[in-house]
Amino acid sequence: MTARERVAAIDCGTNTVRLLVIEGPAPTRELVRRTRTIRLGEGVDRTHAFAPAALDRLGVALADYRRDLTRLGVADDRLRFVATSASRDVHDATPLRDVVESTLGVRPEIISGVEEADLSYAGALTGMPTQPMTLVVDLGGGSTELVVGRNGRPTAAWSMNVGGVRLTERHLDAHRPMSAAQHAAMVADVDCALDEAEAHVSLAGVERIIGVSDSVGMIAAVTAGVRAERFGELSGGCWSLDALQAACTRLIAADPHALAEMGVDRTRTDLVSAAAVIWSRVSARIAARSHCDHAVYSEHDILDGAAETLLAGGRDRR
Repeated sequence: MTARERVAAIDCGTNTVRLLVIEGPAPTRELVRRTRTIRLGEGVDRTHAFAPAALDRLGVALADYRRDLTRLGVADDRLRFVATSASRDVHDATPLRDVVESTLGVRPEIISGVEEADLSYAGALTGMPTQPMTLVVDLGGGSTELVVGRNGRPTAAWSMNVGGVRLTERHLDAHRPMSAAQHAAMVADVDCALDEAEAHVSLAGVERIIGVSDSVGMIAAVTAGVRAERFGELSGGCWSLDALQAACTRLIAADPHALAEMGVDRTRTDLVSAAAVIWSRVSARIAARSHCDHAVYSEHDILDGAAETLLAGGRDRR
């Protein structure tokens, strides 16, 4: 009998830092999946530098995760730490490396947008049939990845430099809901990014759409008529693009009180409307290019992809 081992992945994005611990080989067993909102990308779009307060928040979250890793007996060489959009955008990532290495004892990987897309694709297909031509949309805080593939293998991928945090900081002020002018500016940004993406990723022939990220989960929750904080219960659910668009319209038009009534966590109320703009424009473009008229939400994403690489024999990440 093959000995089972425990591996872990940490995904450090623009808005959240997340931990996944699994035990394998197949069938794998999920032991821990946690999310902390730290807003590492605070101000990065403007300054191209990490804010000291954001790094402090990261350090606190990682110290908490370190306790989980120790309790579960995850060795340092069985932990993979991947950093994405905000970490790609800064001129000097040394402060991030210092926090991660001093807290966890591992070297962080600042991965490219295409590698992020590939890992998200691998994770999103966890437990799903691989045969249909599938588009995975990973809607993050700083970037949004589009990756198309079939039979479990990606064939084209692109990372768009638009995300919920980035668009919020660029276009929104303290007043909610967003104005028509703010909405138009966001739409212009997303459409421009989609025009560039379509030079690299063809949306024609897509048979299945899988949306990943907490933002997509909250849109799914509003679509399903449940409180947004319960989005984790909806993984694997499928909705029409029209129904998801209607939920986006509600989120875009909502003020903070209405968002709270929907169950949107207070740490996310300033970005979920921007995320809804992104999903709305991406799904409209897909609908115009393919015959696919529905989308699946999956909680499995880059975290699962990164952890699975270690179970599959990934190199020592120290």
